[in-house]
Amino acid sequence: MQVILGIYRVIVATIYLAVFGLGALFISVIFFNLLSLVIRDKQKKVRISRTFTSASFRMYLKSGELIGIFKFNFHHLDKLKNDQKVIYIANHPSLLDFVILTAIGKNTSCVVKSSLKKNPFFSGVISCNQYIGNHGSSEQIVQRCKDELEKGSCLMIFPEGTRTRNQSNLKFTHGFSSIALTNNYNIRPFVINFKGRALRKGAPWYLTYYSRLYYDIEVLDLFDTKAFVQQHQDKEISAQSRILAKQLQNIIQSKVA
Repeated sequence: MQVILGIYRVIVATIYLAVFGLGALFISVIFFNLLSLVIRDKQKKVRISRTFTSASFRMYLKSGELIGIFKFNFHHLDKLKNDQKVIYIANHPSLLDFVILTAIGKNTSCVVKSSLKKNPFFSGVISCNQYIGNHGSSEQIVQRCKDELEKGSCLMIFPEGTRTRNQSNLKFTHGFSSIALTNNYNIRPFVINFKGRALRKGAPWYLTYYSRLYYDIEVLDLFDTKAFVQQHQDKEISAQSRILAKQLQNIIQSKVA
């Protein structure tokens, strides 16, 4: 029975991941181009695009549960309903983390590789959602992130920078904390506990043969950046940034199983 289930998971996972790519291509080429023609107001178009993207990702994840590839448990999603001008951060164990946070987040933007804007599968999604390219200097990227937050958006950042195999020893960079300190933007930590062999860094998708993939996602309380600054006002901004990044790293690390 285990062999049959394993073969089944590999087959449906192959189809499932292929559908994601084809779906992204269809949305980029058809839906977002039509949206650009019909909706002229830039901010309205972005809001509609992000709402559609979030709903599409939720439907995609739900279908993965229904066919037996994934199992998701979410905790405290109600905390997100009033979020504005908030930086979302999370640990990054798997390939689907961005999809998961986009599915449950509210009006969420993120920083992406500028080269993806030329990718036919994702160019439409990036353009219509007004995701932030990582080109230019660090100061220019920070300013673009600040501009996006000031519009009321939430900004998703994975402080590890890439998927990390060893989740027992997280290492956060302090780019997100530098952005938070520019205008005391509050930070919303997420904890992603992931069990499964596939979708990890360097792990092939066909390792779904061995087991279903389990996700447990917890939304934590807002971190009050203004209060943090008041507590560390005697320190330089660079020191504040490092301390803030380390403090959020420890909060998330303490809840990673």
